[in-house]
Amino acid sequence: MALARLCMASGRSLEWLATGVEPAKPLQDKPSTPSHALQLENVKIAAQLLQEELDAADVALAPAAFGEATAILVQLLEKGLAEAEVIPLAQGMLRTATGGGRGGKAAAGR
Repeated sequence: MALARLCMASGRSLEWLATGVEPAKPLQDKPSTPSHALQLENVKIAAQLLQEELDAADVALAPAAFGEATAILVQLLEKGLAEAEVIPLAQGMLRTATGGGRGGKAAAGR
């Protein structure tokens, strides 16, 4: 277990540590989290997509529900889904939050 932690901390493989034969190379080529600028851009995009769907449906979400929905959309964007793929998911979240169809229904907390 200590060797595995050492390998993770140093970015080396267990095989290289054990044999010295495998070329030393990082375990991960890119950072596991997006940069702060990318995270901020994804938050802006997610909030805008959600708000556009809310406006189109004439629905409002309570701030906590808006935050949760935005966080889910941000995670999807950070996983690499395109905006066009996220929009139907936002629509589905709204249908779930409002109990069905579009038009004139207000979610709890409005």
